[in-house]
Amino acid sequence: MCTLSGYTTDDIVDILVSQAVDRPTFTEARVTRGYLFSAMMKLLSQEQQQTASTPSVDTVRRALRKYSTDPDMYQRSLEYLRILDGSPDLLPSAFPYDETNYEQSDSLIDISLSFLDGVVDRAIMEGMK
Repeated sequence: MCTLSGYTTDDIVDILVSQAVDRPTFTEARVTRGYLFSAMMKLLSQEQQQTASTPSVDTVRRALRKYSTDPDMYQRSLEYLRILDGSPDLLPSAFPYDETNYEQSDSLIDISLSFLDGVVDRAIMEGMK
């Protein structure tokens, strides 16, 4: 179970939800709100894998439902709700806790972004700057 200075996972999820829902000016940027929802999902997954329960799941569901009509959060909210409503094995598969579950290639970052070279070359040939 995730604890930070006496906070339980439930406490941390409540804080994240309050930031995403109760302080809209803090989360005006959809990226910030997206990070908050991803963090909540990862915490739920960690909680489920360590304790076999997820008491925070209803809190997260309520927040996701609130934002399921928001144009910026629509897709992410619906995907996360499907994960939560799906098979119990789906959450830990989508958000693995143990780092050994990741493929080595998942953690490699191509700083040069060489995978975009072809796209950039085509755009330049078509006159884009």
